[in-house]
Amino acid sequence: MAGCAYDGKAGRRLIETESPDIVLTDIRMPQMDGLEMIGEIREEYPDCKVIIITGYEEFEYASRAIKLSVFDYLLKPVDNEDVMRSVARAVLATHRKRANDVMLEQAAVLRRRAMLFSLLTNDSHRGQGVYDMLSDIGLNFSAYYILVVQLQDERVYSQATMHRIDSVL
Repeated sequence: MAGCAYDGKAGRRLIETESPDIVLTDIRMPQMDGLEMIGEIREEYPDCKVIIITGYEEFEYASRAIKLSVFDYLLKPVDNEDVMRSVARAVLATHRKRANDVMLEQAAVLRRRAMLFSLLTNDSHRGQGVYDMLSDIGLNFSAYYILVVQLQDERVYSQATMHRIDSVL
């Protein structure tokens, strides 16, 4: 547990300080209510899973919570096991999101590598705007680079050559 706050403003400061993955909050609190607090932190921490534990089941609160992408909305009196299940689901969702982000980044690196290899080895790119092609795959350089690759056998890339090309990426 990263911390505990007793009102919405202190909760917001704690969230800004700790950058938590999961926040459990009530709706009605002194200084600032929980929904207002969530609204203020949501843009900065869009992946933070928020679980509301409240005694208020008014439609207006639930509707605002949905608009703020609240992960779960538990009504008091709440069983500790219900809270633990909700937190466990939030943990699982956070792990899945992070794993997905890693896979997407790895796919982007592989795509950039494939495009760079294609530019280096495929004669059909001659005369085309190489700068635009590199920009399309997210390779924007503030300076010009010259990459010279000399292969003994055009079908085989040595590990050293692969590492040099990867370092450009």
